[in-house]
Amino acid sequence: YTGVGVSDDPLTLSRPNGLASPAVIDRDGDYIADAIYAGDLFGNLWKFDVSDGNAANWKVAFGTAAEPEPLFVAKDSAGNRLPITSRPTVGSHPAPAIAPDDVLIYFGTGKYLESNDNDPDGQDTQAFFSIWDDGTQVSGRSDLLQQSIIGEASNGEFDFRFTTENEIRWEDDDDVTPTLPAHRGWFIDL
Repeated sequence: YTGVGVSDDPLTLSRPNGLASPAVIDRDGDYIADAIYAGDLFGNLWKFDVSDGNAANWKVAFGTAAEPEPLFVAKDSAGNRLPITSRPTVGSHPAPAIAPDDVLIYFGTGKYLESNDNDPDGQDTQAFFSIWDDGTQVSGRSDLLQQSIIGEASNGEFDFRFTTENEIRWEDDDDVTPTLPAHRGWFIDL
C-alpha cells in the first residue's frame, strides 16, 4: 500500500492513481521474493521490501508506514510527472565493484488509457530511465546521466534512432572504489 491516491494528484485534479504491473526480484537466489518494483500513474517508482519472513513486516522500502516515499519520481525537464504504466525490468548492476545485490531498474513512461492520451497536442515529452537501486532514494533527474537522440534515419523497411554515448561513471579509475555520489542511472527523453 503506497497511500498515494486521489488526494495526492500532483495536478490537484483529483485523478485516480493506479499501480502498474510489478517486477518481483529474488536478490539472494533462495527462490523467495525480496523486493517488488512498480510504477504508478503519478510517476512514482515504488520499491516494496518483502524480504522479511513475516508478511506483516512487508512495507514500502522508503519513508514510514504513515508517509511512504518512492524510490524515484519520473519527471520531464519542466518538472511534470510522467506516468509509469508498464512493468519495469530489473537487471544486475554492470560494475564489478558495486555490491552484488544492487540492481538497475529500467522503465519507460507514458500512458494510453484515456481518449485524450492519443491527442497529438499538449502531450508531455516521455522518457526512458535506468535507476540504480543501492538501497537509497534517487532524488531526481539531476542524479542521472542524460542521453539524447541525435539523429533519425530510415532504410525504407526500418526506422533508426542514433543516440549520444555519454559514458556513465559507476566507479573511480581504479575500478575498485565506487564514486559516491555518482550517477544513479541515466535517462533519455523520447
